[in-house]
Amino acid sequence: REREAHQLFLSIADRIQSDRKALHEMAQAKFAIAKSKTDPGALQREAQRRLFQQTEEILRRVLGLASNEDYRRAWASFDLAKTLAELSRPEVEIEQYCSQAISLLPYEKRFADWLRRRQSRLHH
Repeated sequence: REREAHQLFLSIADRIQSDRKALHEMAQAKFAIAKSKTDPGALQREAQRRLFQQTEEILRRVLGLASNEDYRRAWASFDLAKTLAELSRPEVEIEQYCSQAISLLPYEKRFADWLRRRQSRLHH
């Protein structure tokens, strides 16, 4: 269903550039498609990297549009942290966005759990 959603979002991309909810959902669809790519070939890895980069760009736009909406900013920050991790970006940047999500929605345990699991894997 992510592929169908992605195609729909692409068809209306021009009309949703200021719709933070639709853009966020588009980014989530791109992320899911990129995560589902399992072929280890170089072309496949490049396509996956491009999808993650597009996801990053969209999530940064969502963060700019949702400046007064803590719930949306928290989830977009968390999704951005996961995307940056997939792109092998510096750990400090990944932790910054996850920490931002945690501070915006401290009761959302999934943020802290993901960060804790990530740090545990990195330190073992």
